[in-house]
Amino acid sequence: MIMESRKGLLKDFAAVDVADGEDLIGRLDQMQALAFFKRYKQQTFALMGAGPGRHLADIGCGAGDDARLLAGLVGPEGRVTGFDVSTTMIEQARERHSDPGVQLSFVQAPADRLPVDDDSFDGVRTDRLYVHLSDPAAALREAVRTVKPGGRVVVSEPDMASFWTISGLPDIAWKVKRGVAESVNNAPAARNLYYLFRDAGLENVGVSVQTLAVADPTPAEGILNIFGIVDSLVAGGRMTDSEAAAWRAEWEQLKAAGRFFGGLSFFIVAGQKPL
Repeated sequence: MIMESRKGLLKDFAAVDVADGEDLIGRLDQMQALAFFKRYKQQTFALMGAGPGRHLADIGCGAGDDARLLAGLVGPEGRVTGFDVSTTMIEQARERHSDPGVQLSFVQAPADRLPVDDDSFDGVRTDRLYVHLSDPAAALREAVRTVKPGGRVVVSEPDMASFWTISGLPDIAWKVKRGVAESVNNAPAARNLYYLFRDAGLENVGVSVQTLAVADPTPAEGILNIFGIVDSLVAGGRMTDSEAAAWRAEWEQLKAAGRFFGGLSFFIVAGQKPL
């Protein structure tokens, strides 16, 4: 039986404090370094209206890197608050981003129960959080509660069921695709965002779908832990040892030949709180 991976799956982000926090922070850093992530994050900053003097919230801030980027955009007259339910992540964020003179703070709190007044922020964003939540609607309602009338709410989520790679083993690849979707707690989160926004009373709702397409398998190996996903399929009786071995051999062959290609789509949804 192939059981090489000892890393956890992405669903560990739903309970960071009882998982391998160092590994999860490392995966966040891998994502942060990718050009695709840098581009779409800048798009979310623009959609939420980040600019001088604004008071913004980053809900599910992780290690705080995006919140720090936002702090640079709002300047000394603005403020940014990062929220995360994880003690590990909040401690890491404070350790990384304690620059004097920067109007940036980090608060430990769940996304559906933020310890702030109504209408506190000019803009709110959440990135790659709802795929880990059992009730994204509650988190979105809380974001709407805390943003000012006329303020913008922006949510970006990966569509985990959209994962694909080149493969000559379609039946096995389909099992891997399903395994990727099941590696988070709420795979349909991205596709449900449009109506979540409408149901939450947000106006001027816009949707952008972008695809991360790579010829380098490193993100799938490191961030998704694709080998761990295959191991879990074997352990759960949904893939045979021989199927896993064939899939792994093909993966390594494509990688060695420089012929790997795969991708995953991301949804970015933005809306405005009524005046």
